[in-house]
Amino acid sequence: MSLNQINFSNDSVCELGFTFEYEKKEYSYDIKYDTKVNRFVYECLRSKGDILYKRDLLNQIFDCKDEQTKKFMSYMARDNVLFYVMNTEYMKNIKEIFVSFANTIDIISTNQWNVLSGVEKLINLLKHIEPQRILIVDYLDDGLDSGVVNKMLEMSTSSQLIFVAYNTSISNCNEYWFIHRKNENVYVYSLDNIDNVMELYQKGILGAVSEPRLIESLVDLKRS
Repeated sequence: MSLNQINFSNDSVCELGFTFEYEKKEYSYDIKYDTKVNRFVYECLRSKGDILYKRDLLNQIFDCKDEQTKKFMSYMARDNVLFYVMNTEYMKNIKEIFVSFANTIDIISTNQWNVLSGVEKLINLLKHIEPQRILIVDYLDDGLDSGVVNKMLEMSTSSQLIFVAYNTSISNCNEYWFIHRKNENVYVYSLDNIDNVMELYQKGILGAVSEPRLIESLVDLKRS
């Protein structure tokens, strides 16, 4: 699975797009959700460039490969995604694709292992890394040396590991995403096509870093 985009701003419409593989076919799914009206205002599922279905409330576009499903798309509830609320045979097959894909994903947070030592956390993580599965981990580097984390990433080549980490010494990654906050906006962006990403990041060139003088300011405040 790979993220196409994540957009956060003052706009009430949030956007998410991702690409995944199921039974050796690649699918791309994009959604938009309006937080003011609590509705999904856009969703589109594609495979090999073909639109399997598309509901665009912003432009009143309703498209689907199945004509029976297409007839009712504009009347369906908008507080959930179509493959969840529609029961046509076509949408049941679409739902099976998403459910089967979701069943290959494990989500864990190492915060639940606060009482464990670093070695015990590592053992628990390794138990969850299985071939052809996706593991999403929060605070992957919590209590673990960067060398150990890099070695674990090196071992997980037959699976996919998506994680949040704060240690910039972690280098065995195929793709980097940065989170940058500016005023009330949050930006999530990928820099996987840039060489020496972490070196540039540590110099503050790429953003998504804390205020460089923050620690110095806190120390000065304590002294005064």
